[in-house]
Amino acid sequence: MKKIKILLSEGSSISSRQALSVFGQAGYHIELCSYEFITMSRFSRYTKKIHKVPRPNLFPAEYIESLLKIVKKNKFDLLIPVQEETFLLARYADKFQNYTNLPIASFESMDQLQSKVKFALLLEKLHIPSPNTQIVSSLKELKAAAMPGYYIKTEYSTASSGLFKIRGNSLDSIYEDMDVDDYFKKGGRLIVQQPIDGYFEMLAAVFDHGLLKGIHIARRLQEGYKGGATSKFGINRSDVVAYVQKLGKHLNWHGYLALEYLYDPEKSQPLFIDSNPRAVELYTASLNDVDLGKIIVDVALGKKDTDTFLKQSAEKKTHMLMFYLFKIANEKESKKMLWQEFWNWLKGSDHYEDSMEELHPFTNDWPSIISLLYILLGLTWNINWSKNLVKKNIEKYSFRLEQIQAIKKMNT
Repeated sequence: MKKIKILLSEGSSISSRQALSVFGQAGYHIELCSYEFITMSRFSRYTKKIHKVPRPNLFPAEYIESLLKIVKKNKFDLLIPVQEETFLLARYADKFQNYTNLPIASFESMDQLQSKVKFALLLEKLHIPSPNTQIVSSLKELKAAAMPGYYIKTEYSTASSGLFKIRGNSLDSIYEDMDVDDYFKKGGRLIVQQPIDGYFEMLAAVFDHGLLKGIHIARRLQEGYKGGATSKFGINRSDVVAYVQKLGKHLNWHGYLALEYLYDPEKSQPLFIDSNPRAVELYTASLNDVDLGKIIVDVALGKKDTDTFLKQSAEKKTHMLMFYLFKIANEKESKKMLWQEFWNWLKGSDHYEDSMEELHPFTNDWPSIISLLYILLGLTWNINWSKNLVKKNIEKYSFRLEQIQAIKKMNT
């Protein structure tokens, strides 16, 4: 039988590394796109070929043109959108429909979830619970809404890059990282959100034109660098599933969708705080026996024999050593602790006991440990290296306000 041939739209992010593990272990032929030579996904026995493409956030038209040439020439069964370029692909989805299968939501629906402001307004419209939220479009409104401990979010951001916490009565935390006046002049809006105590939980789902086909939910056990989850635990929540179904049906969502929320244990209620309309946590789901990879392939290829029931998570613990290393480097600044952490990981001791690795599963994909050692040696050489590494990597794939505005104006 001919192997299903899949192209990943990006190869530098954590999301692409997880997608690679899922599709690779399923036996599919995997190729990926990348705008840089050294990526985590290069170090994998599943990566058959890497196609050089322009950075989509800097050269969106050139990226689409390059990707289209790759798809036309190589005859892929599926093109899987992975990172923030999903927004751009939704804008030009029609150009790919004669050459491959692209499981992606309409651009109109994508815009509703790519914008944190529109997402907040949509939650209110659909009566889906969320924290107390105010939307501001001027410095005067921001100062009036800001309260100690509240969070400020830019309309478009990823990986906590546009998230700020108000400390005391000062807005310095946001002034240091962005020109607020210029942001408002460009038409940007900010979200000011009340802090909520509760469990931080996240979900990854697959939809088939508004019908929820698969979902995995996990609770963050330990917070890592920049708010990332160093370890998670699979859980099941029927109330969360109901809200996700409601949202997906309203948007007639198609393809991958990820959401984050805080679960209030006293009220037994989820409060949704963020949306990521793209492929997230695929391997995490797979380790919990929820095969979102197979589901998206079946959906994209139009197979109707996919199970109609939603499989329950196996409730297993998972982790990402890389996030532990970044946290140690930034908080402890101890090279000795970095290597002790690595040794604990190899032995499966401490918080790695009865837990599975999400990013570097070297037991079934041995080259993946090369990228991990690259990070470990880099931190050993310069303990502060991770600060620039993470920031620059996010800048490479994230889309800022003016870039989103430019994509909306592009001719299709």
